[in-house]
Amino acid sequence: MTFRGGEEISSATLHTTTTASLVDERTRETVLATLHGIAERTGVNVCGVAMNDEGLEVQVNGPEIIVIGLLAELRRTTDHWHQQKNGTPLWVSPSGEAH
Repeated sequence: MTFRGGEEISSATLHTTTTASLVDERTRETVLATLHGIAERTGVNVCGVAMNDEGLEVQVNGPEIIVIGLLAELRRTTDHWHQQKNGTPLWVSPSGEAH
């Protein structure tokens, strides 16, 4: 957690199950669109997103529980989509295993 201009900024990271998972442009676009859609529906202010082939880091204005909840919903939603599209999970589970 950090503070920027008096506001609490929290971040969390999701890691893909393979380094190639976010290489695909459609997958990257779907993840970002889903992230921003969830944030908009829940009133979460996303103030930073960093994505590479191996994962995603998100910063939000607010306490850590907010970003954790946001990424939990993102993981659930995009894992379901990726599983249907490719037959494999997109994200590593919190225990470090592909689920």
